[in-house]
Amino acid sequence: MSIRDRRIDQLRSFAMLWVIFVHVLYWSTFITSEYANTIKSFCLFEMPLFFFVTGAANSFGRNTGYCNFVLRRFKRILIPYWVFAIICAVISIAKYSFEEGAFRSDAIRIFISWLIPNDAQITSVPYLKWALWFIPVYLCIVLILPLLKKYKQSKERVVFGILLGALFVVTDIFNLGWIQNVSFYCLWVYIGLFYTEIKENIRSKNFCGYLLCVFIISVVLIGILYFSSQSLDMQKNKFPPNIRFLIFSVMMISLIILLLPCFFRAFDYIEKYPVAAKIFDLYSTHSLTIFLYQVFAFSFTIPLTDMIIPMEGGGFAVLKVLLCLFMTIPACACFAVIFSRFEKN
Repeated sequence: MSIRDRRIDQLRSFAMLWVIFVHVLYWSTFITSEYANTIKSFCLFEMPLFFFVTGAANSFGRNTGYCNFVLRRFKRILIPYWVFAIICAVISIAKYSFEEGAFRSDAIRIFISWLIPNDAQITSVPYLKWALWFIPVYLCIVLILPLLKKYKQSKERVVFGILLGALFVVTDIFNLGWIQNVSFYCLWVYIGLFYTEIKENIRSKNFCGYLLCVFIISVVLIGILYFSSQSLDMQKNKFPPNIRFLIFSVMMISLIILLLPCFFRAFDYIEKYPVAAKIFDLYSTHSLTIFLYQVFAFSFTIPLTDMIIPMEGGGFAVLKVLLCLFMTIPACACFAVIFSRFEKN
């Protein structure tokens, strides 16, 4: 494997690990105070980072024709999703039948809702559909990705990027909901397509200076929002993403890019340990499988954490987060081993 691929794999591993960390914070009830919710919401840069990495990975892909590209990507996404969906539909129908009694029409309705990846799956089982908003957004971005790659290679690439940003602002002003998700994450995929240029210039003082200015300006804007009594709870600003979440994302991603050399050195060191290297590899090569099946890991790691540490609040909350994360990361890796065969198709 080339260094180029390895670095992107490391970024993808980090993005998926951070997704798990964020879900420990938000899918559990370990930390729930209003003040703490605002503080922990500043960890919510996982999806901008994830789509940035998606753009970075696709920046090296060959042009194979629009239809071939879309069909291959849809197959890679939808086959693992449908396997997962069938499992979740069976669980949801079984729970419904146990609680309400068996009704064929309801079972069919639940089953069909799971087969259609439109974030409208029917279930009363905790966790199962909490992260599935990602699937339709990702599918839409696959349809647009060849266009993004085309303009990234053109002379108008900067203008096109500005237009993408303007498009997102328009969707936010008119409160277009789901379309805001697509336009927002398209912007981060497009920025990720410049990964090679970013990596080549990351040690340049001028480039780092520009990036530091972007970070400082973003921090100042966040401060202005705070003193203007605007909500800085990024969980509220994320669904759908608004301009406040864009400013926050720019702040965090610019900081991550500035720290990339340190980040890569840290990953190189940790990967010297075989178990860590194996987990990182699974999180990189089977990120979709882990993203889907994390719900089953959380179904037992969160209750188990509450059982091991029954105390609430303060330092116990932090201990519970760390313990749950420590158990969930390898549990998700185990699900990747079991179900990754479907992601390979």
